[in-house]
Amino acid sequence: MDAATGGTRSLVGPPTVISASRTPLPLVPAALLLLLVVFVVWPVLRVLVASLTGPTGLTLAHYAEFFSSWRLVRILVQSLVVSAVSTVITVAVALVLAYAVTRTDIPGKRFVSLMSLLPLISPPFLVSLAFILLFGRNGVITQALHLDWSIYGFTGIVVSQVFTFVPQAYLLIANVLGNIDVSLEEAAENLGAGPLTTLRRVTLSLARPGLASAALIVFILCLTDFGNPILIGGRYNVLATEIYAQVIGMSNFAAGTTMAVVLIVRVSSPTWSTPPGWGRGRTSP
Repeated sequence: MDAATGGTRSLVGPPTVISASRTPLPLVPAALLLLLVVFVVWPVLRVLVASLTGPTGLTLAHYAEFFSSWRLVRILVQSLVVSAVSTVITVAVALVLAYAVTRTDIPGKRFVSLMSLLPLISPPFLVSLAFILLFGRNGVITQALHLDWSIYGFTGIVVSQVFTFVPQAYLLIANVLGNIDVSLEEAAENLGAGPLTTLRRVTLSLARPGLASAALIVFILCLTDFGNPILIGGRYNVLATEIYAQVIGMSNFAAGTTMAVVLIVRVSSPTWSTPPGWGRGRTSP
């Protein structure tokens, strides 16, 4: 009871505003930069230092030994060849799938899209194991058809990598094709261009950024792939499996780190050597 006014004093005060504690925004980039340095930059620097370190200090003897060995140079060439072939086939298959889903009225487009993404969520060794069970020396199809051939080697690596990395290329290319204005293709057809001419001079020209990104990513994935070559590669050695053999089998960390640096340089070189205008979509006159 308020003695001055004779009324009842409210016991409930004004609402208290509790300010939520916010993390300062500069801390987020700093934390991400710290994680990048600790888990990416530092390990790469350690590998580089190990490849340049010898019994007497800094040396390039490990690199001289690598490039003077015909066997190791052949493995490097084999890695580049199988990665290039797998990249070309993968991007071609992904382009056909993406074009069929985004530009045609084929039945079951959603099913095709989901099936093309299935390898993305499968275990890394599943594709190679599936081909071994089907087309290996004692595979189901090999025995049923009495085939006298083996999938192990170059063919097995290429087929496995194509099925493994098609989803990544498909997602990029389908996204680019889906964002292209269809009216440009319709205008080309109205001006008398045929379907193939429209595809080549309009659609594919505008899709060049997606094709370039897909080819670059797939090439890097194929070049650094370990699971498929180690299972189905047979005697066809690549750099990733040779690094594993040198470090784990022979405890030769110097050779392993040297090949790792060579692999890093080869993976990074497509980005440096990409022509400036390659990623720019344009229509041909």
